[in-house]
Amino acid sequence: MAGQHDIVLVDAALTVEDTMPLDVLHHGEILIHMTRDTGSITQAYTLIKRLCSQVGRRTLDIVVSHASEAQAHVVFNNIAAVAHRHLDIKLDFAGLIPSDEHLNIAAKLGRNVIEAFPKTKAAAAFKALAGKIDHNHGLLETSLS
Repeated sequence: MAGQHDIVLVDAALTVEDTMPLDVLHHGEILIHMTRDTGSITQAYTLIKRLCSQVGRRTLDIVVSHASEAQAHVVFNNIAAVAHRHLDIKLDFAGLIPSDEHLNIAAKLGRNVIEAFPKTKAAAAFKALAGKIDHNHGLLETSLS
């Protein structure tokens, strides 16, 4: 599939051996999703440490959901500072997906929020993130959450 398309998004997790499930994933960009919840932040940082041991020092992209813009930037700035200080890596802020009741409604309908509720804040945020991916051709080829 990767040979047939310019951009491939893969929702994946590291295996029990802390490796990527497919070797091709080592070569793409990595997007880490997190919320402002303490557990999510801890899981994201643990994943960042594990990834660094597997793929080496490289820039990772972060998207924060269920937060306001100000909250997302605080969460991102904090984890970026810790990652820089302790792991000597750079994190880039890829964007945020705000809290929006339409996300849950769309999920219950079995549809994506852009299709079901195109005028909502969440739909606009996903469109902006997709625009970054498309514009940069490969900014976010691999998605980990």
